[in-house]
Amino acid sequence: LKAAMLELLDMSLMPAQREEDVPESKLSPGYFLRVEYLVYLEGMMKAGAKFDLFADEVEGLRALQSARAEFEREHPACSGCGTNQYSAFATRCHACGAQFKRSA
Repeated sequence: LKAAMLELLDMSLMPAQREEDVPESKLSPGYFLRVEYLVYLEGMMKAGAKFDLFADEVEGLRALQSARAEFEREHPACSGCGTNQYSAFATRCHACGAQFKRSA
């Protein structure tokens, strides 16, 4: 599940492309359906819905959380506009052009 979530997050960085230009996934479509369900479940919980969760749902939610944290490390958001960058080593935001300061 984590790999599917990371793949979806990475795809979110791609500019709008034609469908035939999007790389084919090596993962089964079932993984993406499960991620969609877990993102829905997570959103409902954030909105205040109460659920009795199964162990696989809890593990899935933890995998999503882990994937998001890894994505944020690899693709930090611009402090100016909030857009995730293509790389943690970017020197300028690809969306707004803000220059990033690097600590020595």
